[in-house]
Amino acid sequence: MKKWVAVAVMAASLLAVAVGQPPMALKLERRLVNASTSQLVAIDTLRHTKLLGGGGAVQLPVIGSGNDYLAGGPYLTRVNLGSPPRSFSVIIDTGSSPSWVACQMVGSSTQPGLFDPRVSSSSSVLMCSDNRCKEIVHDRSGVCNTSSNSCGYNMTYGTGSDVLATAAGYFLSDMVYLEILNGSQQTSSFSAPIIFGCTDLRTGDLTHEAFDGILGFGPLPISFSSQVYSLGLSPRVFSLCMERSHGGGILVFGKALELGLVYTPLLRDQDYYELNLESISVNGKKLGLDPSVFTPSAGYQTFADSGTSLAFLASEAYDQFVSAIAAAVSPSANPTLGSRDQHCFVPSSSIDSSFPHVTLHFVGGAAMQLKPANYLRSRDNSIYCIAWQKNGQRVTILGDIVLSDKLLVHDIENMVLGWMDYNCSRPIHVTTTPEKKKVNSADASQKISMPIAIVILIILVSFSTPS
Repeated sequence: MKKWVAVAVMAASLLAVAVGQPPMALKLERRLVNASTSQLVAIDTLRHTKLLGGGGAVQLPVIGSGNDYLAGGPYLTRVNLGSPPRSFSVIIDTGSSPSWVACQMVGSSTQPGLFDPRVSSSSSVLMCSDNRCKEIVHDRSGVCNTSSNSCGYNMTYGTGSDVLATAAGYFLSDMVYLEILNGSQQTSSFSAPIIFGCTDLRTGDLTHEAFDGILGFGPLPISFSSQVYSLGLSPRVFSLCMERSHGGGILVFGKALELGLVYTPLLRDQDYYELNLESISVNGKKLGLDPSVFTPSAGYQTFADSGTSLAFLASEAYDQFVSAIAAAVSPSANPTLGSRDQHCFVPSSSIDSSFPHVTLHFVGGAAMQLKPANYLRSRDNSIYCIAWQKNGQRVTILGDIVLSDKLLVHDIENMVLGWMDYNCSRPIHVTTTPEKKKVNSADASQKISMPIAIVILIILVSFSTPS
């Protein structure tokens, strides 16, 4: 069985000139059970079929291990929904906007673990005539169910004619309960109405019980983060840090102010956090790719997505990337082939000294430095394989293997994404004061011109005990 241990670290800065609205924070946790690369590839591929097709994306339950080279996931948080409130574990997904939880089917007896709107006094179905439903339909996140006059969704996952999973349900408005940390380092609960999906029909891999639903943090108005902003409860920015080794981290509604953050623009009018990746370097040497590769005007896309476990590189760049890694590996690391024809190695010395470092170069001069742990995976801590996958489309998806152990600032107000290498077990400085001025990604000093508000960190880690 699993037990969960919560460790909370909170501190307030005494150097703040002015304090904005106290930030909200969610507990961050992760399922820590081992899974094969083929399982992660299948799950991520299944999810991307929906991600690239519009209409809302869902991350399937991925199980991993608390080890730098055992890619695990997904990262979860817990939210309390309904009146009286009930707790649900949901995936933190920046690659989708609609949120949903598994619901009780109409006419069936109550089942433990499912949300039942019939027993929530604050629950109400979103009708087609509601302007919020019209916005959901406009954003392709749902449809109007004419037979019931309610706002619903029916999502199919698969490739071509192969249907691998489905999720169907309807949108509700109900209360969510979260905590705010004030300037005296005291937490207080608050409640607010949000719209989320009530999934009463699931098939395929969506029937797993490792999670109760997803919490969408995409940029569309239906996302959880956008709704919290529209209610006036937070700025239009949140900071996320996912720790690889222990699976905890930081998730706070507010802007991190740590020295060293660099920023790159987000592409506008997009349903996802889309970046303009320009090139890749291995040990400081850029890959000799065609200049059009990764260019949005040439039809290439690059997404940052916390709901994806691995990384998927556009096919035109993948072979050169793998070849450059293999060529830079230390001679003491013997090459071997893994499953799925993976490029694998058996190192005889430390991983960091045996494998090259990688740099992702983005528009505006922002660079993301990657260690071997950001592209390698091992099943037994003896054979290490390149875990990035080739994407058959002109799409690059940077998942948790790339984004973990980094402080990520999703600033929708200014349409920028910021990051820096960070120990996610440490607290961070956060402001909830809105910032209108865009910053130069190459000048970190300009980003520390705002008042520092509150620092909060809540980590939830898992350990196994004999059953």
